[in-house]
Amino acid sequence: MFRLRDFRKENKLTQKDIADAFDCGQSNIVAIEKDGKDLTEEQLSRLISGFGEDYVMSFYKNDEDEQSGKNSDLIPFYDIETYGGINDYSADVETAVAIPTSYIKAGEWFGKKITQAIRHYGDSMAEYPSGCILALKIITDIDEIVWGRNYVIETHQNRVTKRLQTCEDEDYVMAYSSNTETYPDGKQIHEPFRIKKENIRHIFLVIGMISKEESSSLMNAAG
Repeated sequence: MFRLRDFRKENKLTQKDIADAFDCGQSNIVAIEKDGKDLTEEQLSRLISGFGEDYVMSFYKNDEDEQSGKNSDLIPFYDIETYGGINDYSADVETAVAIPTSYIKAGEWFGKKITQAIRHYGDSMAEYPSGCILALKIITDIDEIVWGRNYVIETHQNRVTKRLQTCEDEDYVMAYSSNTETYPDGKQIHEPFRIKKENIRHIFLVIGMISKEESSSLMNAAG
């Protein structure tokens, strides 16, 4: 739970302090506190913008610990995208994201494996519905790749979700789709392709998918 009044009282802030951070009138803050509901994603983002991510989220974690008696890991969700293929879509790899759009409450399912989460589009990876959110673990050494597992690979030109395999040329990796549909002549719709290792600037292991409850300001991890 993350209620604005609790946050304000705990940090000895006035309603005007919060109104300034929200860039709204003090009466709006009075109404939010009177409502007594958890903050929405937009309200949480405004609070983070005004007071800083560490300041705000440390309060949330402490509040969760008191209520549940255990640590609560919050994973940053960046509203950037990865695509299942390179034929029809192109992910924006130049977008700079300074503040997460929202946070994922991972609970005990993923533990501390997730380092971030982003949105996935396209139909070349049959196990991931277009528009779902992928839970990711950053890989810092390309030699840590487990062949046959699904990864999000980011180069300077694109960001794709693919199943990685070895390549005859050791300077490359092979990127495969799990959707093996073909054209009438038998040619694969989502053909495998090579990615040069030196062009990979970020790589993430796909741990699972994330679902969002409409009534919650946080997203919940799901297997």
